[in-house]
Amino acid sequence: MRCVRVPLSDNRVAEALAAGLPGYRPESVRPLDSGSDHDVYVVDGTLLIRFGRDGAGSPEPEASLLRRLGGLLTVPVPQPVFSDERTGALACRLLPGTPLLSIARDIRNEWRAGVGAALGTMLADLHQLTTDDLGGCPVDGAPPAESLADAIRSFAEISTDVPAGLRGAMADFLDSRPPPPGPKVFSHNDLGIEHVLVEPATGSITGIIDWSDAAMCDPARDFGLLLRDLGDDALERAYRSYRRTGGPIDVDQQFRTRCLFHARCALLEDWAYGRDTGRSDYIDKSRDAAAALFAP
Repeated sequence: MRCVRVPLSDNRVAEALAAGLPGYRPESVRPLDSGSDHDVYVVDGTLLIRFGRDGAGSPEPEASLLRRLGGLLTVPVPQPVFSDERTGALACRLLPGTPLLSIARDIRNEWRAGVGAALGTMLADLHQLTTDDLGGCPVDGAPPAESLADAIRSFAEISTDVPAGLRGAMADFLDSRPPPPGPKVFSHNDLGIEHVLVEPATGSITGIIDWSDAAMCDPARDFGLLLRDLGDDALERAYRSYRRTGGPIDVDQQFRTRCLFHARCALLEDWAYGRDTGRSDYIDKSRDAAAALFAP
């Protein structure tokens, strides 16, 4: 996207900078592709400023969490420069790398396995953290039935776009009973490949972004997103790394069942999101994974 000069007095980026970095005068502001919950801008190529949508809460809890995680994880996470209650801005130093989503169709299988292994290690580290380590954190109490209800709504939006051979399998899944809820540990809670930054030449992880949904939650959700976006081989590598690094959750059949459940629900959600917003990258990755996740 083209960089644009933005007068300090007439946009919310300027207002946030005036509050958080008084006296700073930006040379350029570049909007980034935004997700469903945030608007994101890059200032002078080094500072990322994110604004929550639709009455999002204070940015300070996430800023506080990121400051703590920066000293606890080996994978880089954004480090806050400031947060501003009035504008709802969270400003962080821009991490290097490319969102894995943007190159998902081009990455080699060995990269997928390597990313899976690295994410398995990170998840083991996350799942061992306590609320004392984190200074407190929210609890995601949404039951699996809520995820299934969201998936049913998503399928209603995209059913005409789904290959005929998969519609029956999707309908059967949506008509089934959701699994019982799992134990809760601290996790990212939205670990899709749009939030994994990599070095394009090597596939090595350079950062994990957007921790706004991080909470005490079912760890099967993040593993399910890994399955959805990177496939079975990457998931198995993640499981092995998770066990080797001391992950506290037993990866048994019940866990794998919940993992597949979350992968399927999240695939339908992303497909509908891509259709609603015109994001072909979300549609493409969902269509690519559908046959494996909903194979008869």
